[in-house]
Amino acid sequence: MTAHIRIEPLDAAEFAPYGDVLEATGAPDWIINAGLCERSHDRARLDFGPDGRAGVRIFNEVPR
Repeated sequence: MTAHIRIEPLDAAEFAPYGDVLEATGAPDWIINAGLCERSHDRARLDFGPDGRAGVRIFNEVPR
């Protein structure tokens, strides 16, 4: 039996019932690694109650 996966563009509104779509749009927050990596900081708000917090960062790097 062969399974086929259909690839489609990801749409945030259509994906909303399953969760959030994270994107790094616009200018990056920092340029790091000698200018070879764009870092987008704190792209998601995660709720861990009054005493907890996590940060989500997205990196766009130039392969070396």
